[in-house]
Amino acid sequence: MRNKYHRSSKNYYLGGVCGGLENSTGIDAIIWRLIFVFAPSSIIVYAVMWIFTEKDQSFEDIR
Repeated sequence: MRNKYHRSSKNYYLGGVCGGLENSTGIDAIIWRLIFVFAPSSIIVYAVMWIFTEKDQSFEDIR
């Protein structure tokens, strides 16, 4: 069983969306990043996921 999707606080470059997808699906974050770079209209999907998904519990520990 996969984890509930949260943005990653450890595996991120911009917002943690791809790292969170890796944690919840098991597909490497690099693959997700390539999908978001080369897929049409993926910037909009990435932005929506960044805005509307919860942060990791440890996300607040960084600040």
